Amino acid sequence: MAFAFGLSAVKLGFSPLESLFFSCIIYIYAGARQFVITALLSAGMSLWVYALTVMVMDARHSLYGSALHHRIVSIYIIISHCYYLERN
Repeated sequence: MAFAFGLSAVKLGFSPLESLFFSCIIYIYAGARQFVITALLSAGMSLWVYALTVMVMDARHSLYGSALHHRIVSIYIIISHCYYLERN
């Protein structure tokens, strides 16, 4: 993923140092964010447009969380009970 991002960033006109900056310094952990920021900045968009785009992209995590909430809670209950039984 990192190699593909580096190639994409250089192809869009960023230097290898700038692509390394996007990966390390800004703490962009999601690969999709890296590709979005390079595409938007190379197209001349402002950081405000990028920030709004990232917020919309991250809204999917709240949807994932609400859909998986009951599974996560039941896994936590099973693990905590097993831990309790093991300790006592």
